[in-house]
Amino acid sequence: MKNKRFSFLAMCMAVAGMLGLGLSSCQKSSSSDTIPPDKNKLEIRFTDDAGFFDSIVVDVQMVAVRIDTSQSNEGREDHHPEGREWGELFHDHDQGWEDPDEHAIWDTLNIQAGEYDLMQLSNGADTLLSSDYIPKGRIIAIRITLGTNNYLVKNGVKYPLNLIDGFNNVYVRIYGDQIVQVHPGSYRLWIDFDAGRSVVKVWNGSFYLKPFIRAFVVSNMGTVQGFVLPMDAYPVITLYNASDTLYALPRKDGFFKIWGVDEGTYSVFINASNGYQDSTITNVQVTAGHITDIGTVHLSK
Repeated sequence: MKNKRFSFLAMCMAVAGMLGLGLSSCQKSSSSDTIPPDKNKLEIRFTDDAGFFDSIVVDVQMVAVRIDTSQSNEGREDHHPEGREWGELFHDHDQGWEDPDEHAIWDTLNIQAGEYDLMQLSNGADTLLSSDYIPKGRIIAIRITLGTNNYLVKNGVKYPLNLIDGFNNVYVRIYGDQIVQVHPGSYRLWIDFDAGRSVVKVWNGSFYLKPFIRAFVVSNMGTVQGFVLPMDAYPVITLYNASDTLYALPRKDGFFKIWGVDEGTYSVFINASNGYQDSTITNVQVTAGHITDIGTVHLSK
């Protein structure tokens, strides 16, 4: 496969996905295909929370799914533990992580390997990472293998984004409420790569990638959106409660969207600059499958 950087392309694919145009070159199948009797179909879409950089580019080289072939995804009642659904970074082997289930196998998915610019995948944008047939069974984990061409751009300057030596696999446990059946035998989930919490700057000024990744399903989670103006306040939006914190950077028109939010009551803190005053909105109610719109917030000096 050819390595490519996904920035403008990712946005085009996201728009195409919403319009149903199907710009998904990495697919081995389409929604109209007949699923073989011994297979399921899995679609994984890639999205991001905000980060405070011009670009954050991650080099995705391989994605595999762990499947318990003795069980089914239908009728699952397991739910992700609140506040502990984020993925884990491990060495380039599976020892110490895998469950001992003798019926569990890893299946490597067909993806478009290459560089994905996470900053192009915020505010509700996403891109197709994989759509592939997998052995029939219960999906219990996703493993993402990262390459070495990771970097960020800050104030126009490019910096390497290092991995801890040998630690290039990220594991995400999949629970029943993090995957949705879209057709009989066909499933979909989103992978949220939280850029804001995934970049660590160390004492010598170098940047390291410590991925915060989780799975979610749009219909099982809530969404908070709105507008913050003016943009010369350079607002940074924090959605938080006692168990979780999510971030957003508005688009040029002031619009922001944070999706994949657990049900609950949150506060929205808007950190402003350039002489504008901060603002806080409390008692923001988030409900699964619904959009909570806070309207337009006008910041003042």
